[in-house]
Amino acid sequence: MASIKFFLDEHIPKAVAKGLPLRGVEVLTCAEAGRLTLSDADHLQFALSESFVVVTSDNDFLTLHSAEACHAGIAFATRPLAIGQFINGLLLIHEVLEDLDMASHVEFLETTVYGGQSSRISCVSPRLNHLSIHLEMASIEPSSLDIGNSPTPSCPRKLPAFSYCRT
Repeated sequence: MASIKFFLDEHIPKAVAKGLPLRGVEVLTCAEAGRLTLSDADHLQFALSESFVVVTSDNDFLTLHSAEACHAGIAFATRPLAIGQFINGLLLIHEVLEDLDMASHVEFLETTVYGGQSSRISCVSPRLNHLSIHLEMASIEPSSLDIGNSPTPSCPRKLPAFSYCRT
């Protein structure tokens, strides 16, 4: 089995396209492929021919999926995501699933914010039951960090805490 690579629909932020390769993920944008004026069905067919999972928030791709169009997979953002949330959701798919897991399958990227302090990115996968990544901003006192003899700032830092879970 091969690693998942992503074909980003034209409305996906450029920062996502820049951030994923920095984390070792292969990405191709509509613009890079010279496909900006083509239909969603053409994008889906191109992505299938090149074994790319389409990343989108365009409902037309869900309509094509419902019509049983053959595709290499769709990662669908159900609502606008912050850049970091978008990247982390796609990294979750990339790290946990393989290309055959995504064949003719849709993963929904969802996020929930809890009191402005944490967010949860979920990928709902029937093949893996329910898999999610939790990103929590925890206030950690610098004195509790193992940083050796390095000077510590006088105020607490917000550090992300990650966890994967299957339910």
